[in-house]
Amino acid sequence: MTFKEIRQTFRSLRRQPQFTVPAVLALTLGIGANVVIFTLVSQILLRPLPYSDPDRIATIYSHSAAQTKSKGVMPLADFLDIKKNARQLEKAAAFQVSHFNFGTVETGDAAEYLIGCRATADLFEIVGARPVLGRTFKPGDDDPGHDAVMVLSEGFWQRRFSGRPDVLGKIATLNNKPYTIIGVVPTSFRFPRADVDLWATLPLDPPARRSPAFLRSIAKLRPGVTLKQAQAELSVIAKNIEQANPDQYSGLEFPAFSLTEDTVGNIRTTLWILQGVVFVVLLIAIVNVANLTFARGLGKEREIAVQTCLGAKRRHIVRLLLLESLMISSLSSFLGLVLAREGINYLKIVNPANLPRLQEVAIDYRVALFAIVLGIIGAATSGLFPAIRVSRPNLSESLKAGGRAGTDLRKNLKIRNILVVAEIAMCFTLLIGGGLMARSFMNLNRVDMGFQADPGKLLVVEAYPSGPKYTKERRAQFYTQLIADIKRFPGVEDAAISFCIPNRVNFTNGFQIEGRETQKPQQTPDVPVPISSPGYFKTMQIPLLRGRDFAETDTLTSPPVVIISQAFAKAYFGNEDPLGKRLRESDASDDTGARPWMEIVGIVGDVHYQGANHEISPAYYRTSNQLIFPYGNYVIARSANPESLGKLVVERIHSEDRGIPVSKPATMEDLMGEAIKQPRFNALLMAVFAIVALILTAIGTYGVMAYSVAQRRVEIGIRMALGAQRGNVVKQIMTHGLQLTLVGGAIGIASSIILGKSVQAFLFGISSLDPATYASITLLLFAVGACACYLPAKRAASLDPLHAIRED
Repeated sequence: MTFKEIRQTFRSLRRQPQFTVPAVLALTLGIGANVVIFTLVSQILLRPLPYSDPDRIATIYSHSAAQTKSKGVMPLADFLDIKKNARQLEKAAAFQVSHFNFGTVETGDAAEYLIGCRATADLFEIVGARPVLGRTFKPGDDDPGHDAVMVLSEGFWQRRFSGRPDVLGKIATLNNKPYTIIGVVPTSFRFPRADVDLWATLPLDPPARRSPAFLRSIAKLRPGVTLKQAQAELSVIAKNIEQANPDQYSGLEFPAFSLTEDTVGNIRTTLWILQGVVFVVLLIAIVNVANLTFARGLGKEREIAVQTCLGAKRRHIVRLLLLESLMISSLSSFLGLVLAREGINYLKIVNPANLPRLQEVAIDYRVALFAIVLGIIGAATSGLFPAIRVSRPNLSESLKAGGRAGTDLRKNLKIRNILVVAEIAMCFTLLIGGGLMARSFMNLNRVDMGFQADPGKLLVVEAYPSGPKYTKERRAQFYTQLIADIKRFPGVEDAAISFCIPNRVNFTNGFQIEGRETQKPQQTPDVPVPISSPGYFKTMQIPLLRGRDFAETDTLTSPPVVIISQAFAKAYFGNEDPLGKRLRESDASDDTGARPWMEIVGIVGDVHYQGANHEISPAYYRTSNQLIFPYGNYVIARSANPESLGKLVVERIHSEDRGIPVSKPATMEDLMGEAIKQPRFNALLMAVFAIVALILTAIGTYGVMAYSVAQRRVEIGIRMALGAQRGNVVKQIMTHGLQLTLVGGAIGIASSIILGKSVQAFLFGISSLDPATYASITLLLFAVGACACYLPAKRAASLDPLHAIRED
């Protein structure tokens, strides 16, 4: 290969933009899509976690008959038993991620509402984190009575303290409890979540009772110990705890998972499926370029015949044709990398599916090498066969005075027809996948969440008054006055507070029904327990089916009351009238350990607290005037203009106490959208890739039909001169094109049915064999195929017969 040949090839491609531009564009889309997904797969799934000996790190959960989640949280008492008795574990740590009120450390600093992690002392040692400033936790930091300390993330340190090193030793407050800042960890440390701003010590004070459950656990296995061996030991510990506490546990287990699997397991299948999808898109692009290359090569048949007669070797002709394909693929690989880089930057900004480890993802040499490999594969597969095929022309026919390229028309056209059928089959499969994902997302988006208020008109702000001055009585008074003031703001229709909102369950508990004391508390499942103020149901427009709402007279000193959901009434009372009946919690909600009987005073409609993609769960409501947690509550206001109202609410809260942290105001619509990020991500990408495949397939079908018409101009001219009607010409060409579409569609239907089971787990409210989706995609494909065939058919019907015959 000489520089002269490269220059000659470049000039040839530049002179024919009608070939070069579509070929480069098709391969760029195929390679770019593959590089984006490959980068995510490589750096999220395949790259080891950035921790010390990640293969030896395991996460430990709790599960029992009372827990609906297989990965539940555990009480401190259970963790202490694991830490004490697990011989297969080298170290174990417990942690809890929550919102915290980060108090002022200097005069004039405002309080901040942030996400933090309380953890025992071994956490940083297990993951091998090293500080950029100061130190991390050391053994003894979590001893009872030890001074509380905290470690900051580098991002929070830069944002809050401008990266000043004198932050070490300063006293800050979390929920008004003092902590000494001892260190800063680098931005690369993101355990257990990327949005954690600080880590504070969790003291191992022996609890007075085993409940409540609020902790997750992480452990490091001893060298040579397998996860299976550790799991066997944890099962024995769980059995011993259950036997020692038969009134509190039933079916207790401590399931353990590798940290890698626990981090990326939820997204693993999605990314592998998307990798397969984009590979199909690349195949369609390659077939499309092969078709274009084949047509262009046949158009050069006379030129190649002349070169052959003048002594050009076949290998020289093949080399020049492959050089064209290689130059196209090289440019496509470069543009694909640029497209992939921009795509990944966009994903980092919006994080459409809460992808784990996304901030670690970047284009590196492996990704660049992958793009180069794809370019070589694209060049070889799209250029080799056409080059071999056209490098051996029929010399006698090609060199005739009126000869045209492609004299072996029937055979050449048959090859290109096969390529189009393959394109259509692959495109149909992608369209079915995209259609199913889109319909699934629409089903999820249309789920009746159980409240009738317009979510776009519901303002949600989380406020967190904390500290010694906010006693239970003071907190209740604060929220009562706040709601009363908000209701007086212009445009506000109603307002209330709640500890839970749809799609966000912050508190669950079991229960026991009076008269059924023989049923052990741990045998009833944990259900959502929204703690709400009077007026919550009215604000959210949740129907009150029977009984009454909470009242301002339901206070700390009045008899406890509870309201149950319709699903709760059906599941646990059947045909009985639940009003007036009493129930109590399985685990006490306060430090006194009291579990008073609560009278059922109302029944309300069901709400999807656990998410639209979950079945309705029974729930019972407590009033915020009787159960007052020292945590933040959601302030909810219904207004025609929630955007302007948000600023007024924040100003009202800070007018009373600037130290109260407040979350960023948002509408319920925004928060509900956050909960369905991953289904939206799946549907969007599948739809985008399917549309790209459809466009490429339409171009490929059009190219074949246009080439067919061009090669048959003389035949069509003769037929029209002998009396063939224009409509018959259009019909014949359209029939040929739709036959290709029919064959490709039939193959696509078969492959879609076979592959449908792989996406069923990602669908909501729809079967992978949904007839409506198959019918609509079939109609769409035939419509696109008809359009791609009609333009060449119309051009053929407008031929001048005499002019066409003279061309021969």
